[in-house]
Formats: sequence, structure tokens, C-alpha cells
Amino acid sequence: MLEILKASKIFPNQRLPSHFLEIEGKVSVVCIPGKGRGLFAKQVFNPGDLIIGHRALEIIFPDSAATVPSSILLSRVKRFRCLKESLAKLASTDEEVRRKLYFLHAGPKLGFVGGDEREVKKSISLARIEGVILVNGFQGPSTRVGETGGPFGLWYLPSFINHDCSRANANWNIVNDFIFIIAAKQICVGDEILISYIDPDQPYAVRNELLLKHDFICTCKLCNLERDEGESIRRQRDTILAKFKNHVDSISSNFLPDVQLLSSILEELKFLRRDLPLEENPFVLQPMMQLGLALFERNKYNEAIPLFEDAIKLCRRLIQFSSVATTLSIAVLKCYLNLTPENTSTNYEVTIKNWIYAMRDCIIIQYGSRQGDDDEWRGILELRMPGLLSQIEPYLK
Repeated sequence: MLEILKASKIFPNQRLPSHFLEIEGKVSVVCIPGKGRGLFAKQVFNPGDLIIGHRALEIIFPDSAATVPSSILLSRVKRFRCLKESLAKLASTDEEVRRKLYFLHAGPKLGFVGGDEREVKKSISLARIEGVILVNGFQGPSTRVGETGGPFGLWYLPSFINHDCSRANANWNIVNDFIFIIAAKQICVGDEILISYIDPDQPYAVRNELLLKHDFICTCKLCNLERDEGESIRRQRDTILAKFKNHVDSISSNFLPDVQLLSSILEELKFLRRDLPLEENPFVLQPMMQLGLALFERNKYNEAIPLFEDAIKLCRRLIQFSSVATTLSIAVLKCYLNLTPENTSTNYEVTIKNWIYAMRDCIIIQYGSRQGDDDEWRGILELRMPGLLSQIEPYLK
């Protein structure tokens, strides 16, 4: 993974060189009565194990479409259209691509062929390709300031992985034209591999609208809790979150975050669902992070640490936030490095070592790891946060 991340910096927004090979653990696609199909483990995957590392069948990068000038950043709509046209062209000449497009679910009206060889030999309609993309397309993160979303593509085997907001056991990560599916918890033989298609800290109405594009309604614990909420709670939360968004949007180099306001917003969100454990209230995550960062900027490290720690607990429960967990663990470590033994109530050296290993585990779960390769996470840390590795090396001896 480290070499791929390095190559990604050299070759941004383009396919990676061909010498990077695909990875695939022992998995199988299984029919699930009443649910469709899913991807199941045929081996044990431990946290951080790479389950799949596949290249896209086709992918459109933000500034790579021939139909528009390269200087214009493509919107998601334009990328969708370009992906559809490109897949149609591929399918017209490549029977294997056509076969895969027929086997993928294309929505409630078109479904999937399921192995009828006579269908595969026919030409494929744009309507089916569009349905396949709507249900199965993945969008990666933006890599440049000003981009409206990152690369948008279609990967075959990962398309069979089902969604769960709160029970996901794997994380997904797009790097150039590769998608990596990484175990975030131990996955045993016979377990279904689950990811979260969306960020669980979005309101239920938003999540539901996004998931309907994938042709299903989520019935996870988190969605069921929010569906059962009263209208009054939803309205109050929307008002609080709107206040939070307005404040964050107003932050600039000349306008620092208001610690008192952020603290008030956080307490209001906690009180609104005081019947739930903090780890089951994803709406507190962003305010908690912003408040912690505001305190960090004011050198109030002892006040920032417990906020970051609580946010990490929430991220560990909701796997899609694995990248946030890495950022937060680095923040906690930097807090302790800025303190002195006299300023902490814990064993300073032991605490720093513990947080180094916690950060290592977060990096491994976010990016995947090679078994026993201790240099890989160090290299990834140096790529992400130059200079931090040299600060923590004395504690690793």
C-alpha cells in the first residue's frame, strides 16, 4: 500500500502503472434470500488485512474526460455521463465487460441476468449501464482544492458488497483507479463482508435518499433508531446542526472558532439523545472534533484530549470513519507531545507509547497492511504527517 500511495502522488488523477497488481483474498458471491447477493469470506481476515485490491472496470477522473476541456473540473453529473458512455464503448467490443455489466444489479426494473449466456451475447442498452452505475458506482475523495468530488468509477467484485451503517466490518479506500476493501474487524469464514456506502453522521432523511439510489432501505440499528424518533427531535437536531454548519462556514484565518458556541452545540446534541450511549450518536462527531481542534489551537491540550478520545470511540464503532480515527489519533498524540510529564496526570512515556500503537492500528485499518511489515505504517505516517515519525522514534526504542 505504501508504494501505491507514493505512486498516487506522482500520478495524480490517472490510472496507476501496470506493474501494480490486483489483490484478492478468498471470497465468494452468495445469493441471500430476500436480499439479493452479497460477498462472503472463505478465509479469516484480521483487522487491517487487505480483502480486495482491484482496478476499476472503468473510471472517470475529475479533469480527464475528452468531452470537456481539461481545465474544467467535472461535476458528478458530467462524470456520470462520461462513465456511462465509456462503459458502453467498452461493452460493445469486450464480451467480458459486457458479461460483468449484465451480472451486476441494475435497479428494480432491470435487475441482473444471472448467468444466461444468450443475454450476454446481445448488445447492452444504455439504460442497463445507467442502472448499473446508479446502484454500484463508487466515488473517491477529492484530491485537489476546488474539485466537486473525486474520481467516479465502477469496480466489479466490490459491487457485490452490501451496506450497513452500524455493522460494517470492512473499510473501503479509493486510490487512483484502485479500490481497496480492508478488514476493520475480524471477519470469520462464512461471515458476510459489509461496508458503509455513506457517512452515518448525515440525517436519516439524507442517508435514506442516498441509499434509495442503491435500490434498498437500510434497516440497521442506527436507521431504525432515527426512523422511530419523533418529529420534534428531528426538527431540533436540524436546527442545532444548521447552527453548527453556519459557524463552521464562517471560520477563516481572521475568525477563529468560538469555543463557547461549539461547546454549547455539542451539549445540546448530547442532551437531545441523552437516552443513547455517546457511541450511538454520530451527530456529535463533527462538533466534538471542531471543539477539540479549537482547544488545540489555543494550546489547551488537556481539554482537547478527552474530546478526541470520545470521538475516536465513536469512529471505531462506525467503520466508515476510519480515516477520521487516524486523524484524531494523530491529534491526541500531538497533544501529549506538546505537554510535559508535569502537565499530565498519567505516566507520560507509557501514555505516548500507547497512543503511538493506537495510531498505528488506525493507519493499518484505514490503509491495510502487509503481515509483519512494521515499516509500512511508518512510511504512510511520514507521507501523511512529515516530521511526526522523527518525534515519536525515541519512544519506539
